[in-house]
Amino acid sequence: MMTWLRRFRGIAGTALTWAVLWGIAAIVLVIGLEIFGAGRTTTPFGRTLAGVGLFYGFFGAWAGAVFASLMAATERRRTFSELSALRVALWGIAGGVSLPLTIVLSSLEQMRRIGPPDGFLRIILFTASLGAVSAWGMLAMARRARTADSPGTLAAGSPEFTTSSRDAEHVAR
Repeated sequence: MMTWLRRFRGIAGTALTWAVLWGIAAIVLVIGLEIFGAGRTTTPFGRTLAGVGLFYGFFGAWAGAVFASLMAATERRRTFSELSALRVALWGIAGGVSLPLTIVLSSLEQMRRIGPPDGFLRIILFTASLGAVSAWGMLAMARRARTADSPGTLAAGSPEFTTSSRDAEHVAR
């Protein structure tokens, strides 16, 4: 029971983290496009920022939850040092494109008649990029946290770091 609770907490934490980061990244992108004149906004600037932030925040939460679920299902037996950054980034891309592809696949019949939505490829590329960067960044932070040389913390690879068989059994559960 506790294992499922920890997994749920990890998935929820990842979803929340990605929601905030994706919302901020989208707002920064919109501001950059507005400053350089490449933006095509049709609503007042402030309203667009809030809408874009919430829209991509929701995408980020979904993508983070999918990414964390994929990692929990496929990579749970590996330590952070054993994880391949490329594979983690690919799981991030899978999470990033999962919601846009789900939306498009659910409306396939309509798309046959009128074509794909305007800007669909840009959204897929943006969410795939955000997914890869978010996943890689989380792996980098986790690796850094595991090997931090703060007082009282032993790195997993250091000779002073030992676990008893009882500790190993507890971790394995």
